[in-house]
Amino acid sequence: MQTLLRIAIAVFFLVVPQALAAKRVGFVVGINQYSNLPADRQLRTAVSDASTIARTLQDMGFDHIEFATDTDGDQFIQKFSVFLTRIEPGDTAFFFYAGHGLGMKTGNFLLPGDIPPVDSWNEITLERSAVSEAFIIEKIQQRGARLAVLVIDACRNSPFGENTRSLTRDLGMQQRGLVEPVKAVGVFTIYSAGIGQTALDRLSDNEPVKNSVFTRVFAEKLRQSDVHLADLAVDVRETVAELAATVIDPDTRKPHQQNVAYYDQTRGGRIFLGGTGGAQVPSTENRQKEPVATEPAVSTLAADFDLARSLGSKEAFEAFVERHGSSDDMRVALAKKELAKKSSGVGGNAGLGNSAALLALNRPIGKPQNQSADFSQCKRLAARETVSFEALKASTLETAEQFCRAALAQNPDDPVGQYLLGRVLTAQPVSSDRDPNVEAGELFEAAAASGNGQAASGLAYLYVWGLGGYEKSDAKALAAYHRAGDLGDPQGFSGVAWMYEEGRGGLPKDPREAMRWYRRAADTGDAKSMSNVGYLYETGNGVEKDLNQSAAWYRKSAEAGDSYGMQRLGIAYAYGEGVPKDENTAFQWYLKAQAAGESEVSNNLAYAYANGSGTAKDPAQAARWFLEAVKLKTSWSQSQIGSDDMNAFDGDSLKELQRSLKESGQYSGPVDGAYGPKMKAALEAYAAGN
Repeated sequence: MQTLLRIAIAVFFLVVPQALAAKRVGFVVGINQYSNLPADRQLRTAVSDASTIARTLQDMGFDHIEFATDTDGDQFIQKFSVFLTRIEPGDTAFFFYAGHGLGMKTGNFLLPGDIPPVDSWNEITLERSAVSEAFIIEKIQQRGARLAVLVIDACRNSPFGENTRSLTRDLGMQQRGLVEPVKAVGVFTIYSAGIGQTALDRLSDNEPVKNSVFTRVFAEKLRQSDVHLADLAVDVRETVAELAATVIDPDTRKPHQQNVAYYDQTRGGRIFLGGTGGAQVPSTENRQKEPVATEPAVSTLAADFDLARSLGSKEAFEAFVERHGSSDDMRVALAKKELAKKSSGVGGNAGLGNSAALLALNRPIGKPQNQSADFSQCKRLAARETVSFEALKASTLETAEQFCRAALAQNPDDPVGQYLLGRVLTAQPVSSDRDPNVEAGELFEAAAASGNGQAASGLAYLYVWGLGGYEKSDAKALAAYHRAGDLGDPQGFSGVAWMYEEGRGGLPKDPREAMRWYRRAADTGDAKSMSNVGYLYETGNGVEKDLNQSAAWYRKSAEAGDSYGMQRLGIAYAYGEGVPKDENTAFQWYLKAQAAGESEVSNNLAYAYANGSGTAKDPAQAARWFLEAVKLKTSWSQSQIGSDDMNAFDGDSLKELQRSLKESGQYSGPVDGAYGPKMKAALEAYAAGN
């Protein structure tokens, strides 16, 4: 059963709401005032343009928007740094700049409000005082963003020469012209005007509109969430060009030309920035939406719900409902249900918790807790709710450990800090002179003794695999799972379910009991457990087979952010199982699952691209995703390799596979689209080498 290994490995780490690791975050800045430029070089609409875009992103449900206006260089970098801390691996990062800029032979540069006087400019001065486009892209990609969207509302000639018009903006130092944009995979860049053109602030001096011509059009189009980003750019380009042509250029006496330029260097399908189109950006419908902020908001619905649940008291749930009761989120409904029980005396009032935790729930949203910056960084890098185990392993573990140790040194008895450091340590490799799992076990023991359910799940993980000197004991793992559940961690319930499913820990192999425990976890809002319930309904294991129920649970799981649920819901649509057959919808769910980190969906993408199922036929993409499946040694890819003709692929897709295998050095045969012994051996070698 496919779900078994997934649970065995994942009960502690992988059973996480993956969508929380695939957010949409924005940085929006507008600069009107330049302290060292003359009055006729100041801008009029950049700040209002930034405000318009910030409001648009907020209405679209972006998770966090860092907003700044009229910043100097230090303020710009400070705000940008806060924005970077919000980006997690797999996220979408949106960057909008309105203000002066320029292009030099070393690249494109954005100008903060304290850029030095023009008469002191030289190439070195500007490179040190301005912010380069290359720097922005590099820092965003270092954070692991899956997609970076850069929107530069500036124009392409220098505003600092004698003939520069005050109604224009700049992205070119001496002559009109835009230097070559940075080429980086995963980046989509939009400029408000094309090469050799100026972007208009307004259509006339008497115009009441407070936004530039580009921004007023772009903001309106951006709200159309069912439009592919490249198509959106084309629509903006056509509309802006028509509006600009109504202005007669006083120098040429001809209609003004302004053609929006965009550079699409993304991969992996169409991009729907609004989310409802489904390509690269997962839905945020059930995620707490943060307001536009100039300081990082440190409280979220998910974190507060976990805190209320771990405290377990009436007061805790009252505080949670008071803060988040207006949100249309399943966790709010669960909290209200729990509060009703406690108010009627059902279930008691266990776990009044500590006053500091209650204060955290009663603290107004956006105000920082009395915790160090080290703790905030530790939690960002290591918390199960904000980063998957795979992402943790791929991140800089040394950095995470440093922050977590510093945080724990300031508060040695903090169970959350103990758990987080333990989690970081379990992700680190064992060496000849150090087994980090030993220290992790000590930290988990201490945190669990203080009532931390996640730490109890961590102990179960160590017992399951016999790590850190802990004996490999299913019985002790089962006890730890029960303890985790009692302390409010739903993954403890999932662990018990897995034990029943496998017949481990002295329990009988009982699929009905497994289903009951998975349901118990799912009813707390645990997304991964919802997908497990869906799988059991799909296979009829422990419950009567019911594809309608299966699809319904997969949908709940997918909407709560589980990547596996997204994939399985896509499969349900592909075959019409429990939902109407719809290959287009299936493909969109595959893309969402891939964006949320689901590795197994590579099978589905390979087949879809090879056969044009729900998307345009694309042999190159089919080859790419099939090789990804081969690397993961998925059962489907292995069955294809073992077949006589790889019946899922036509000749064009096989040719692309042959080309890729040639480039990697595994294949020496002809690129003829025929599947034979040489290609089979090459694919087997590729799998072995990865």
